[in-house]
Amino acid sequence: MIRRARRKVALCALLLAPAVGLGAGIFQPALAQTLMRPGSQPVEITADGAIRWDRPASTITADGGTQVVQGTLTLTAPRLTATYTEGPASNGGSGGIEVKTVVAEGGVRIVDGDRVAAGDTATYDVATGLMTLTGGALSVTSAQGKVTARDKITYNSTSRIATADGNATVSQQDRVLAADHITAHFDAAPAAGAKAGSAPAKAGTSAAGTGSLSSADAVGNVQVTTATETATGARGHYDAIADTARLEGGVRIVRGRTILTGEAATVDMKSGVSTLLAPKGQGDDKKARILFYPGDKNGAGDSKKP
Repeated sequence: MIRRARRKVALCALLLAPAVGLGAGIFQPALAQTLMRPGSQPVEITADGAIRWDRPASTITADGGTQVVQGTLTLTAPRLTATYTEGPASNGGSGGIEVKTVVAEGGVRIVDGDRVAAGDTATYDVATGLMTLTGGALSVTSAQGKVTARDKITYNSTSRIATADGNATVSQQDRVLAADHITAHFDAAPAAGAKAGSAPAKAGTSAAGTGSLSSADAVGNVQVTTATETATGARGHYDAIADTARLEGGVRIVRGRTILTGEAATVDMKSGVSTLLAPKGQGDDKKARILFYPGDKNGAGDSKKP
C-alpha cells in the first residue's frame, strides 16, 4: 500500500513539475492550478500506472487504478480519458485548462458524499456535474435507498437527481418501486459534525439533510411492492419521507386474493391505509372496486379455495 501510494504521488509530482521545454507532450507548470474552471474547485487525476497528456489532441489519459477528485466527488476506474480546452498563455506560462468531460471504463465507482454510483462505463460532464452510467450492474446507492436500471442511469451531483431507464427500480427497506423510467431525488449530504457510521433511518423516517432518498417519480408499467401488497398503475410518485405512494392510470392493488381497482390510489405504507378513486364519468366501468373472499385472513386468501 505504501509503495502504491508513493507511485501515485510521483505521478502527481510529475504533472506538477515545471516544464523543461516547449511543444506537445511537455508538461507546463502547475497542473493543479490549470485543471480548474474559473470560480470552481480543481480537478485532480491520479493513476497507479501512467498518465499521458496529449496537448495536440487536448486529452489526458490514465491507466491502472485511476482516480478523479473534484470537491466531495471521487471517481475511480481502471482507465479514463479526460478532454479539455486551454486558454491563451500569458506571462510565459500556461493559459489554464478547463476540463470538459471524463470518460471512465472497465468498472466505475463514483462516490459523492454518502451516495455511491456504479456501472461499467461513466461519462462525467465536469461543468454540469452530470454523470451518465451505462453497461451492467447500474446503481446509485444512498444510506437508505438504491436505484438500479438495465439501460442507463444519469446522476447530477449538483441537483442530486438520478434518472433510471429500462427495468428501473428504487428500493428502500421492503418497499420497491419499479417502472420503465424513474426520476429519484436525494437529500443533501449530512451536515458537518454529523456522527459517522450512524445507523440508517427506517423507511418513512428520513429527513432533509440525511443524504437519503427523498422522493421518486415513475412512468410506464409502474409497480409498488411491499411485504404484503403489490400496486400497479401507469404513473406513480413515492414520498420516502412520508412513506406514501400515489398511483394513477388503471390502478390495481393486490393483497393475497383481495383485489382493489380504480383510476387513482394513495397508499400509506406506515398506517396500512389505501384510498382508491373511481374513474371519472358514469357507467359500470367507472367505479372503484374491491373484491375479497370471506374467511381470508388479512387478505392472504384461503389455500383451500380455488
